[in-house]
Amino acid sequence: MKYYTLVRLWEISRKQFKEIQEQEGVWYSVEVTLGKIKGIPLVTFTGCFEDERTRPSEKYLAVIKKGIKETTDWDDKLIDNYLKKFL
Repeated sequence: MKYYTLVRLWEISRKQFKEIQEQEGVWYSVEVTLGKIKGIPLVTFTGCFEDERTRPSEKYLAVIKKGIKETTDWDDKLIDNYLKKFL
């Protein structure tokens, strides 16, 4: 089975990045540098939840599905199959 991850990127300032991270609080306190795109650092933040798996609420899944639909040409079935790999 082939695995891949969809990403959505925004070019924001370091200050904006830190403000967003602060809004998330202790949940997503780990900063990860993934490389560079066109010389711009690609940075994200995540949490330390390797041993925890909690299914997102249906409301949050709807937000994720909407975002995937906006950035791909995928139909609902393909989106659901993609998400099943992570749930």
